[in-house]
Amino acid sequence: VPKNYENAAKWVALLAKRGDDDAQYNYGVILEHGLAGKADLVQAAHWYQQAAKQGNVDAQNNLGTFFRWGKGGLKKDYNEAARLFLAARNGGNPLGTANLARLHRYGRGVKKDTKRAAELYGEAIKKDVTFAYYELGELYRRGLGVKKSFKRARSLFKQGADKGDRYAKIGLAKLYTRGQGGPKKLDEGLGILRKLGNGPNAKAQLALAKIYWNGRVVPKDLKKAEKWY
Repeated sequence: VPKNYENAAKWVALLAKRGDDDAQYNYGVILEHGLAGKADLVQAAHWYQQAAKQGNVDAQNNLGTFFRWGKGGLKKDYNEAARLFLAARNGGNPLGTANLARLHRYGRGVKKDTKRAAELYGEAIKKDVTFAYYELGELYRRGLGVKKSFKRARSLFKQGADKGDRYAKIGLAKLYTRGQGGPKKLDEGLGILRKLGNGPNAKAQLALAKIYWNGRVVPKDLKKAEKWY
């Protein structure tokens, strides 16, 4: 680890201990990701909590994620995660908006409401939250909370894929191979999945295995299916 990063972390820690909420949030990030040494999720959760109490919206979002997954020694609590994501959204944090949308989609900590989820994902997309493109695309693909539209799903997956989101790339590739929402682009779709599958990406590998196993868009090939499973 570069020594200048370690030194910066020391100054951030000093400010955090003096009560600066931005420093507390940044120190939490450093500890969560091990940017200046070994990661410490318990201490990261502590500093996110300190900053969140002072209304730091970035810390509220990150702490909400900790409660959502039960990280950093915190007990999994969807209700608390929803409260924190809502606070983050109300404070202008777009990731909080997208994370709150996820809870609404699956009814975790809030009432299941796919229409509200779609609205929130749309709100997050306006602030360019990358993973929201895939999530809203899935709602359009399945017709959940919005009118089913492969064309709209394909457009959203393409936008997310262009920003590097792997899930959006997989969603786009599947629509390409099936010719849904636009012209069929079998070779391009398979190429996307192979590139990701060699990454390796388990979801892309599974998608390829299914394509070769069911033989709907390409001739059935059990050897290729077995390769990707």
